[in-house]
Amino acid sequence: MQIEPEQQRKKDPELSLRINIMFLAVFICFVVVILRLAYVQVVQGELFVQELEKYSLKELPIPAPRGHILDRNGVVLVDNKPVFTVKFMDKPEEKINKEKVAEDLATLLNWKQEERGDDKKLADLGIQLQAGFPILLSHEERQGLRTRIQIKLDALPSRERINQLQPVDLLRIAKEVHVPIKYAFTDLERIQAFEMLKKKTGKPFPQDQGLNDRALLIELITQQISFPYKLEKKQSEDLISKIKSSITTLYETPVAKQSDRQLIENARFFFLDVKLGLSVIQRERTWRKLLVLERMVGVGVPAFMPRQVKRNITAAEDARIEERLIELPGVYVEVEPLRKVKKDDEGGPLATHILGYINSIDPRFVKEYKAKQYADNELVGVAGLEKYYESQLRGKSGAMAVQVNRNSEFVNETIKRVAEPGNDLVLSLDWRFQDKVEEILHKSLSQKNMKVGHAIVMVPSTGEILALANYPDYDLNLYYDRETFSKVYATDIWPFEDNKIIRGAYAPGSTVKPLSVMLALQEGLVTPAETIFDRGGIYVGNRFKNNWLRSGHGAVDARRALQVSNNTYMYEMGLRLARKGNREGKHYSEQFAVLDYYNSQFGLGVKTGIDLPGEKPGYRAKDKYLGNLVDAFIGQYNNFTPIQLCQYVSTIANGGYRIKPHLVKEIRKGTSNPAEQKTLTKVEPYVLNKVDIDPEWIKVAQEGMAKVTKPNGTAYRNFKDFPFPVAAKTGTAQTGGDADNALIVGYAPVKNPQMAFVVVVPGGGHGADMSGPIAKQILEEYVKMYGIEQ
Repeated sequence: MQIEPEQQRKKDPELSLRINIMFLAVFICFVVVILRLAYVQVVQGELFVQELEKYSLKELPIPAPRGHILDRNGVVLVDNKPVFTVKFMDKPEEKINKEKVAEDLATLLNWKQEERGDDKKLADLGIQLQAGFPILLSHEERQGLRTRIQIKLDALPSRERINQLQPVDLLRIAKEVHVPIKYAFTDLERIQAFEMLKKKTGKPFPQDQGLNDRALLIELITQQISFPYKLEKKQSEDLISKIKSSITTLYETPVAKQSDRQLIENARFFFLDVKLGLSVIQRERTWRKLLVLERMVGVGVPAFMPRQVKRNITAAEDARIEERLIELPGVYVEVEPLRKVKKDDEGGPLATHILGYINSIDPRFVKEYKAKQYADNELVGVAGLEKYYESQLRGKSGAMAVQVNRNSEFVNETIKRVAEPGNDLVLSLDWRFQDKVEEILHKSLSQKNMKVGHAIVMVPSTGEILALANYPDYDLNLYYDRETFSKVYATDIWPFEDNKIIRGAYAPGSTVKPLSVMLALQEGLVTPAETIFDRGGIYVGNRFKNNWLRSGHGAVDARRALQVSNNTYMYEMGLRLARKGNREGKHYSEQFAVLDYYNSQFGLGVKTGIDLPGEKPGYRAKDKYLGNLVDAFIGQYNNFTPIQLCQYVSTIANGGYRIKPHLVKEIRKGTSNPAEQKTLTKVEPYVLNKVDIDPEWIKVAQEGMAKVTKPNGTAYRNFKDFPFPVAAKTGTAQTGGDADNALIVGYAPVKNPQMAFVVVVPGGGHGADMSGPIAKQILEEYVKMYGIEQ
């Protein structure tokens, strides 16, 4: 329908009015908003800023469960077990009396006796925590303290005399009155300082012993050495001002009028001994309270973070706390994961030096771990696989947003990210076989009163470790209970903890003779069929070196030299290597490089690459005389680790491929649901190098080792009744001590090697007598469990 012009004119004023009203309404709204914003920002801005400053968000990590360690069949060797930990979280709104809570909580917990100290330590801790503790000074003790404190005060310079002190005295006084001191030594001054320390103490003070400037300064002052310090004017003025301030507080109350508490505080200031006159019960109660209070206060821990009072409490302790929890504000018991290690069938330790353990972060490496986002109180792997595969086992921490007030005190919390468990390690070993090897080693050595021994079994073609055992070992589960641990293993735990299979270097004795033969053949010093007539020894220079059989072995070739372990043949090869060097214009001492080359080809004297931390490369002797050169051919020169000997014999067994030994064969994604578990990494055989030896010469060594277990061989009595042929080489290494080292290396079966073995017994005597029977039992157990393919 068409609208007439007249009607249109009548409608326009109405439309304009409505539009104007709408614009006015919008305008008013904008004005209101702007005025409100102005009011908020200008009038109430400071108030809102103050409110905002009252609260802030802190992000705390949620520890992730560590990954499991399993054997090759999926049996869990290392798991996480729940332990109860007592914690304390301060609640400002409740105004908790921490000292009262500590006193009550202390009666519910057990504490180790070694955590206590004398009265001086008790007083120090009480004053440091600003806590109340009983002081019952006898009249004699009170007067004695006053006298000793007065002597200390009289020895201090007057305020006026402080201005005239030389730098050396200024620094000494500053140390005595607890004024923070620092001094930057020049390189020349450091050298001079160490020389003065050496002269004063009579002990060497090497410059590389790690003393920083402050520690060096304290050492000089402690030793009362007048070092020519150079202080800038501002340094001197600052020290003088701080010393005067500190001394002034000491003179506020005359010593004769000081209370017992003041006397105790001043005695602490001057490092004086005190006797508080407490009864046994009073002293015990006070120590318990202060030990708990110290953990509740948590020096250096932010106020919004919970404090750990005691980890791994007993069920009885937990029950006592739960009963009285309402009387202990801020105290709670939290379940935390702790490592649980599988035991053997008899409840003893298993695979100790393989698995390792976790512990608190070593203070030396705090910065390194913090850079990797570790929390201060986080537990990390410090030995064995726990350390080597720390990055895999650790997992990813979750995150909790904690709301705190301006005093950094806890207000509220929210979970931001759930923790992801660490990955699982699947090992190459079967725990049953590992257990049997440990049992054989332990029983054999304990019966013979041997102190140390090692055994390894490895697959020559893949490098998989099937067993790795040390004697002695220790219980990893007890490690997490330090009180019991210290009782069982006394104070010197290092002999138990040290994994000598990868760190202990031993003279290998005749076990290196197969390599000596291969070296001689490769260098053209001899042919396999050439015989050397042994009359019981040989002259090296003007010295006669005996064969172990003084009557001699007669004519011996390369293979028979290994069978009967003939020394004379090996001495001759050493002499021929020296003569070859002479013909080439070299001094015989340069031929040691030839030895090193072939040793390293087989993994001797170099790290094997095994996936355990702290592996050592063995020991290379320094003397380079002709006698040393020929001694090296019978294994009486360099020292090698048991794992190096295992890699060496495996290289012979597989035809010349040096393969990296490994304990972990697979890494799986960590998860609480086994159905979700998947393989992340499979460890494949890794060839480090193919030896620079003609395969024909390797075969000669193999054939010679096969003869060792045959009639007239040095290990014949060990393996004469075996159902399949075994290749081996015994070793009896002189150490300069009362007893020789007993060794045996080998592999089986001869034609299709499926396992290589090494047994080392330091101080065990003859290899065939001590190590041979152990090796035989290990092979018998292997066949019983897995059979053998010939």
